[in-house]
Amino acid sequence: MASSSGNDDDLTIPRAAINKMIKETLPNVRVANDARELVVNCCTEFIHLISSEANEICNKSEKKTISPEHVIQGSLGFGSYISEVKEVLQEC
Repeated sequence: MASSSGNDDDLTIPRAAINKMIKETLPNVRVANDARELVVNCCTEFIHLISSEANEICNKSEKKTISPEHVIQGSLGFGSYISEVKEVLQEC
């Protein structure tokens, strides 16, 4: 995800958020910095992919705003997570 413009942080999830998630998920495990960086890059890429898919679905339905339903429809093979996504959506 590196770019020569120096604005990498504009296109990635904040490292503090990833570090917190890792610490909460794996409290008794040390995770190397390069592994943390890999998680940041994977999360960022996933968000870009799902956003692109949701945008395509939104455009096909002639809407101007991406809705949660567009994101759910753009699950990219992660259909088994739809129930969890809907639970989180209800909590928001």
